[in-house]
Amino acid sequence: TVYESIQANILLSDTSICSNSSEIRVEVFPEDGYFSPNIIVDSYLSPSDLDIGANTISYFYNNENNCLSKDSVQIMVFETPQIQLLNLNSSYCQTDNPFELIAIPEGGLFIGNGVVGNSFYPENADTGENIISYLFESPQGCSASDSITITVYESIQANILLSDTS
Repeated sequence: TVYESIQANILLSDTSICSNSSEIRVEVFPEDGYFSPNIIVDSYLSPSDLDIGANTISYFYNNENNCLSKDSVQIMVFETPQIQLLNLNSSYCQTDNPFELIAIPEGGLFIGNGVVGNSFYPENADTGENIISYLFESPQGCSASDSITITVYESIQANILLSDTS
């Protein structure tokens, strides 16, 4: 007797993801099969369970007549950029000169009080704590950010008072 097999199918919303992406839902038809590797939990796949680069996930379904069918999908995982903020002190005076903000990888966006382009102007920042953030997105669409708190101290004008010495 020849039995008909039911084709196993994997349905994913995205097959290119970042290593820091949230879990992605994995739908299969028919249900009650199994995955290889066995990393799908409650119909969700965590990118942290995959290697950077190409990963193959297979779904197997064995019907009541013991006919096995398989579907495979390749998922590309891109590494999330690691941000490094350089050339920053934790405190400045309002009268300090502006300075260039430097981050690795280059090409991101600095934001915060006192930030103009890639420079920090202490005189334009608030006195007290200021959060300076750097946002970066890789060509693959993987984004990362980092922040630092910089304290700006109010500069006090020093005056020399002369008394009449005549």
